[in-house]
Amino acid sequence: MKLICIGRNYQAHAQELNNAVPAAPIIFFKPGSCINPGPRMQLNPHLGAVHYECELILKVHEPLPLHRKISSVREICKEWSLGIDFTAREIQDMLKEKRLPWELAKGFDQSAVIGKWLPIPEKHLYDHSFTFLKNGKEVQRGHLSRMIFNLEQMVNYCTGYFSVEAGDILFTGTPEGVGRIAAGDLMEGVLMGEQVIRMEVE
Repeated sequence: MKLICIGRNYQAHAQELNNAVPAAPIIFFKPGSCINPGPRMQLNPHLGAVHYECELILKVHEPLPLHRKISSVREICKEWSLGIDFTAREIQDMLKEKRLPWELAKGFDQSAVIGKWLPIPEKHLYDHSFTFLKNGKEVQRGHLSRMIFNLEQMVNYCTGYFSVEAGDILFTGTPEGVGRIAAGDLMEGVLMGEQVIRMEVE
């Protein structure tokens, strides 16, 4: 099982970090070992500043071989939720400056949170939005209609290079509003009116 992550998939998020808006999806991976089952996260002092990035995530139920395309994400996914892609920002900035891969900044232990899975709606997928709260205050709101690359485009881009397997999880990119976490923070994610994430930072 792998976590397939899409970077800079909301224009405003790319701009808030002074990054160019991509012409094609930016793909990176997180290992399955980085998943934090919750409900608490212990900060690693060696990582420096750690930022939250809340995203819509999808669980793959049907494998998709190399070069196979889909017309609807429901062909391979039955459930979705929210996830948090924690990022060691200072380490990431250093790696980017040296043109090195991001794994140390993205794949450390506890760097991914997987929310409660919900059935994917049958209709009007791109009318949905999600919210992320830090200490009771909304800090991120993502509208699926504002994604640069929609769900089908992401999957089809990936299968141009590698197979997607049952059990894989697709992180679809974070909207603007990312920020640093600190001990004592409470993080909550809401999708379709239901709280799917509740995580405390220690």
